[in-house]
Amino acid sequence: MTHNRHHRLALAIALALATASVAPVSLAQPAAVATDAASMLAHADALRQGHDGPPDLAGARRWYEAAHQAGSTTATLRLADMLAAGQGGSLEANRALAILEPLSENGVADAQLRVGKIMVQRLPGIRYNEFVASRNLDRAEAAGLVEALYWKSKLWAGDQ
Repeated sequence: MTHNRHHRLALAIALALATASVAPVSLAQPAAVATDAASMLAHADALRQGHDGPPDLAGARRWYEAAHQAGSTTATLRLADMLAAGQGGSLEANRALAILEPLSENGVADAQLRVGKIMVQRLPGIRYNEFVASRNLDRAEAAGLVEALYWKSKLWAGDQ
């Protein structure tokens, strides 16, 4: 009896979805994206990965920026990655550090890892600080991010 009820429910849902009036949404059209941070983040991810055509790194960077401004921690981390790598625009390691540092100070381990990584890489334009690099990598490691061990080994070895 339960099987029949679930089957009827599934059919009813399928029928409702098939007859619903849903406007198609194109990921390439910013107007189709809501103004909340989660939607902006999803749109940026789609642009970066090329879900609706070739990857659009410049567009993704703009949408990550918007989602960062709207308060998305994930967008801030992804924007920092793009800034530090020069993806979708110029390399802006100082700006990446500036947006990561508040998250790092608030205990976001992924931000701590990125701050340490940027310091160890000694990207152009940053002011290297071994203490900041070490402290952030120690905290990221303590939070369970094993990648921090790799960057700590580079720090200890003096590698870039």
